[in-house]
Amino acid sequence: LISLYELPDIHGNEMGYFLLFNDLDQVDMQSVVGIRERLVLVATLAILLLVSAFYYLYVKRYRVLMNELNEKLEQEVASKTLELEEKNENLKHLAHHDALTQLPNRLLFMDRLEQAIRYAKRHKSHVSVLFLDLDRFKEVNDTFGHEAGDKLLQAITRRLRKCLRDYDTIARLGGDEFTVILEGLEEP
Repeated sequence: LISLYELPDIHGNEMGYFLLFNDLDQVDMQSVVGIRERLVLVATLAILLLVSAFYYLYVKRYRVLMNELNEKLEQEVASKTLELEEKNENLKHLAHHDALTQLPNRLLFMDRLEQAIRYAKRHKSHVSVLFLDLDRFKEVNDTFGHEAGDKLLQAITRRLRKCLRDYDTIARLGGDEFTVILEGLEEP
């Protein structure tokens, strides 16, 4: 067994080495084996500590990343849900209203008429239905164009709204045909 010792000079600088040779018969092999076992144990613990630290940091980063992704996903789902609700409301409106005048269409008119009739029966009141058809509307479209015809329909819608109560129903059945439901009338 060879042991190496550094030899410094007076100033502490390296001056040389001192080698000590020991006969292996004089070395206690039990202490060498014990040192080796301790080194293996220390190395194993160091590796376990490093793996544990890496795993802890990895799991922590993974959790942070998953939380961030979950938050983004929740925000996106909330945004898409709101967007779908708005589109759904828009579709419901389009399904029951005329696109040009924003008045109830034939489908909504029929529903409101049924409700008005049921209300009148329960409260022993009367309902009136008016049917309005514009004369020579086709001539307006043919002479001045569809844009002028659309503006005329919108103007008629505004005038009808001014003439009727808030709870009366004005509907556009199509083309130049309008209907009005007057509810809560005392006499026919």
